[in-house]
Amino acid sequence: MASFEGKVIAIAGAACGIGLAVAKLLASCRTQLSLADINKAGLEAAIKSLPGDGHIITQVDVCVSQEVNLWIEKTVSVFGKLDGAVNMAGVFTHGTCLRDETDDTWDFIMGVNARGVFNCLRAELKHMKSGGSIVSAASVDGQAGFANASVYCASKHAVIGMSRSAAKENENIRINCVAPGSVRTPMMEGEVMAEAVEADVAQQVQKRHTKPHKIANVIAFLLNDKASLVTGAVYNVDGRWVAETWGPTYSSIFAHRLQAVNKTLGSDKLLQISAFDIIKDEYPDPKEFDAFLITGSIKGVYDEDPWIARLKTFIQETYQNYKHVRLFGACFGHQIISEALLEKYGVIVEKDPKGYEVGIHKVALNPKFRAQFSHILSLPEGDGLRIQFAHGDHVRFEGAWPESWMSIGSTSHCALQGIFQPGHVLTFQGHFEFTEEISTETIKYFYTPERGFTSEQTQAALDQIRGKDDSEEAAKILHAFFTENNDV
Repeated sequence: MASFEGKVIAIAGAACGIGLAVAKLLASCRTQLSLADINKAGLEAAIKSLPGDGHIITQVDVCVSQEVNLWIEKTVSVFGKLDGAVNMAGVFTHGTCLRDETDDTWDFIMGVNARGVFNCLRAELKHMKSGGSIVSAASVDGQAGFANASVYCASKHAVIGMSRSAAKENENIRINCVAPGSVRTPMMEGEVMAEAVEADVAQQVQKRHTKPHKIANVIAFLLNDKASLVTGAVYNVDGRWVAETWGPTYSSIFAHRLQAVNKTLGSDKLLQISAFDIIKDEYPDPKEFDAFLITGSIKGVYDEDPWIARLKTFIQETYQNYKHVRLFGACFGHQIISEALLEKYGVIVEKDPKGYEVGIHKVALNPKFRAQFSHILSLPEGDGLRIQFAHGDHVRFEGAWPESWMSIGSTSHCALQGIFQPGHVLTFQGHFEFTEEISTETIKYFYTPERGFTSEQTQAALDQIRGKDDSEEAAKILHAFFTENNDV
């Protein structure tokens, strides 16, 4: 990280945990550091552990604005400038339900976590007028509610709100947050806190604690000049906890889309939608349903997870034995249905050699496919279907189509954008169910430095998702496929 050499970074909460991990990482990059913490002994031990000379320490209670102001003024006086800041001072207590919380708990947690960040941001911004970058400690708890942690959640919501607002006020200073999930730090030690940590981990997809140096890597990226286009962002480092637990699920997104188009069309159909977690081996009884919708997934069809093989078998058995059931798949769903039913005809699912197809792209519809739904489409004759995309795998098919099967169409990036067998199977490679907001969060999750993407590539992907799409038309196609007798 050569861009840190000679930079001056102030770190609050530097005596231990994430703050200390950031200090060690930046010191190894020849950064000049000004460390602050309320724990003087911890600061003295921390500075001895750092490579390089010239770092300074200051005992600071971030709740006291005068102490924070004097620390930042001292930093600028010693080093002559301030290039960046990391605000990691924070506290967590094992709380109780809101009705039983005390004034003291509110004052303590809000004082450190919210007022402390406020004091730091205000002081730092006054001395960074020529530019810089600030990263503050948010949390996954700052993005939703969490039982018996109302005060802590409120404090972290405050950090996110302050940071996003300040980012809009300062054109040449980038202000972001990092939102860890469960992290093994001294703050989270002890019998009671260990119980809370294990409960957090149980909700994570990756089922493991995050280590402070992992968070430090993300903070370093946000401080780095390579993230020059990133501001007002909240970076989750949580084993996909927020995405899986609190974000909208694929099933809820599709349910909303289908119910909305059902109403728009004035349909008299009653759509009853149930969700099943097939990763947990929850499968519906085909005798009790008219259609199955298989959503996207972070996994690839070629991955060796046992649930993928089970799902493939379920698709094959449903198709063979329950002819009344219509099968629809989106993205991963498209890929696994295609392989399950057409592998013997030459279908191959693989990493797309052209890389990711992201943003709004126009699918040139196969005329035979379009004719099946011409009665409900409002697209001008010959016009394509513009929908959102976010995929790195694709379906390749170089064989001969079996009788009654067809491609739905293609894009310049991907030749097979879906498959169709009237009355039985329909798939889309794209995500017509995605809104711009959902696509934004998807890109922020996938387009990370750890996956080799630069901030410029991330911004380019974000630019591609904005604009008019034909999601309503695609939803009408799916609605007709599910509800009409369109068998030829």
